[in-house]
Amino acid sequence: MTRLTAAALTIACALTTQLAAQSKPLITPKDYGKWELLGAARLSPRGDWAAIPVSRVSEENELRIKGGPRDTTIVAAYGAGAVFSADGKWVVRATFRAPGTYVLRCQAHDGGLSTTGDVTFVVEK
Repeated sequence: MTRLTAAALTIACALTTQLAAQSKPLITPKDYGKWELLGAARLSPRGDWAAIPVSRVSEENELRIKGGPRDTTIVAAYGAGAVFSADGKWVVRATFRAPGTYVLRCQAHDGGLSTTGDVTFVVEK
């Protein structure tokens, strides 16, 4: 082995040892809340809007509704499960921050015909 080869091997071993000795930063509980998991997206019937649920380890979840002619983004804190109307012009979502039983009273009218209905939600943590 020549002196040049031996010197090159010595330098390579020294650099490898130094790189392996570096400590990796630890992940803290504060970092966990930054991790996001995208849920199943729902598309509007026309395909111009999407509702995407975002879950976080910190439980500060949100619903992102994105699309339209101006590429608008609407963020609903603690939102989930958006439903689009049949013509894709409207989106409905309900947001609950605490567990419990909720009754949503709905009313629809067009100036002539009207209807009402109650929907009960049971929210569990």
